[in-house]
Amino acid sequence: MKRPTRTLNYLPAAGLLFLTEGKRSTGYLLVETTTEGTKGRSFQLAKADGTAYDVLLAGGPDSQCDCPGFTHHGFAIRGGRGCKHLAALAKLIELGRL
Repeated sequence: MKRPTRTLNYLPAAGLLFLTEGKRSTGYLLVETTTEGTKGRSFQLAKADGTAYDVLLAGGPDSQCDCPGFTHHGFAIRGGRGCKHLAALAKLIELGRL
């Protein structure tokens, strides 16, 4: 079964990140946070319902997110599986938008 396409839309002036998978879109308030003694960059993504995910981008397998997708699939972002939050933030950094 083919996985739905994932897309992202980032509005830096508002700090909003919208992640869409198929027809389902979720908005997040994106805030860069600090983490003592950790290499990489850390962020918090908060949904309107109060759910928040803490994300650490530390390069490949050292990256982490506390969302269910990461817990189940880990960092494996290829093929539409894995943590969509890590995939989106890694892409924004790759594009020079974060």
